[in-house]
Amino acid sequence: AIAPMEQCIKFDREHSLAYHGLGMLLECVRNDFPRAEEMYNEAIKLDANDSEAHRGLGYIMYKRGDYDGAETSFGTAIHLDWNLAEAHRGLAEVHLRKGNRVAALQSYRDVAELEPTHSLAFYKIFGMLAQDGDYVAAEQTFQKAAGLNPPNSEL
Repeated sequence: AIAPMEQCIKFDREHSLAYHGLGMLLECVRNDFPRAEEMYNEAIKLDANDSEAHRGLGYIMYKRGDYDGAETSFGTAIHLDWNLAEAHRGLAEVHLRKGNRVAALQSYRDVAELEPTHSLAFYKIFGMLAQDGDYVAAEQTFQKAAGLNPPNSEL
């Protein structure tokens, strides 16, 4: 899948989606984060409104520990496309790393609202509510998560 994307870029160097697509493949298939970052940056240079490229760049920055950069990239992705649940999830993880539990909880709730079958978001919300002592809401959230992902219902 990577070779065809590289061919597409060779054919049309101004096609931002090819860079964005290659970035995703390098990130997800090869774990080649430095090269994926280059591709996302090139996609953004060609199309500053490419929300998926901003999301991908945020993930790369998060993986290398640049939480401020990741927060900016995820925030830009969300600004460009509010419905991009994975950008909200990434932002939630950044908020947790930076110690902002309130913002993290809200971001996870945004994920759950955007993707009502995103069991990981419900498990994260459950854990945070339980830590906060809101056991009734935590139990309700756990039941929702367990219904979405039955193998984990015994947690």
